[in-house]
Amino acid sequence: MSNSLEWREEILDMIGEGYASIFCSRIECIEKKSNITLDVPEIDGKLDVCLVGRKNGIPGQITNYLFKKDALMEVNGYNESLKFNEDFDLILRIAKIKMFRGINRVGFIQHIRENSWSKSDPYITFNGVEDFLNNSLDKKLLPVSEIKQRRKDNRLTLVKKLLAKRSSWSDAVPYINEAFDIIKPVNFKEFILFFLNKILKRL
Repeated sequence: MSNSLEWREEILDMIGEGYASIFCSRIECIEKKSNITLDVPEIDGKLDVCLVGRKNGIPGQITNYLFKKDALMEVNGYNESLKFNEDFDLILRIAKIKMFRGINRVGFIQHIRENSWSKSDPYITFNGVEDFLNNSLDKKLLPVSEIKQRRKDNRLTLVKKLLAKRSSWSDAVPYINEAFDIIKPVNFKEFILFFLNKILKRL
């Protein structure tokens, strides 16, 4: 967007040494769909790491952020062993040592491709998120309770994708079982899936 880097850099220059980054909102543009403005929370200080990457939470993708170079250098940049959620990982590692400023002002337009690599096979995303969560547990980047919740969500998201692709129910069953072994169902849709899975097991 016009002057996007300028106004963000101006704010970044004004905030203290304890800050690593400023993040902004964006316009999401998907082919054949209406553009959507994705707002961000106004934040000035430490991040609530459990909100990173969550819907209506703190952005998990790096394009929302403008970083101070020294903050990136301090954490040695990206963890290149990760193939998915590497942006989340970088933000979480910096959040352990620095503060952030969130400004709900559009800074850029993001164009989404429907044929992206991660959408071609639902297992790519699933396995990538699992690697990220294993690393987050090992490095203590997220609370254990949040990691469990994200493991459950990851399995239920895979189930949804498998069923949408008309995979057999048996392909989804192991992930349904695992999801509700991690955290029991908590809402109407989850209870429906939980009991439907039990019924189909007996048929």
